Amino acid sequence: MHRSPRPLLVASTLSLSLVALPAHARPLVRPALRPAPIALQAAPRPCTGDEPKRGVNLMIGGGVALGLSIPIVVLGLMKAGGRCLRVDRDCDNRSYQDANLTGGGGLVAIGMLGVLAGTAMLAYGGATNHRWRQWRAKQPAVAPRVARSPHGTWTMGVALRF
Repeated sequence: MHRSPRPLLVASTLSLSLVALPAHARPLVRPALRPAPIALQAAPRPCTGDEPKRGVNLMIGGGVALGLSIPIVVLGLMKAGGRCLRVDRDCDNRSYQDANLTGGGGLVAIGMLGVLAGTAMLAYGGATNHRWRQWRAKQPAVAPRVARSPHGTWTMGVALRF
């Protein structure tokens, strides 16, 4: 009787598949080494001391808020006052149309909030800018400067302020 090698092949394949491989096995192919990224540093400022904020963004935002809210207040006053100009209507403020914010009183309230916020931002931004200008006036007009370029080269020179 001749035995077929198939059962032996199946048994050996099954036994090899149950063998546990260690978890720390090294990969067959090593990953390619990449160069470390170069961290670019900002050039040091020639001025001494910590530079305060300029406040320009607050002044711009405050001016825009103030410029947009004043026409809203005027429109609200015209809408609230225009209702009383007609002879056939009474001037009470308790009509159902004033329950939403599109009535004259609502527009005045929203506009006044915008005026208040815009004025506060404009004043604080102006004070911050004034402090920055005082700080900047104390800084030297010519200062030595040592910086590093993005390619890693050191550069030396003089920083001028006009």
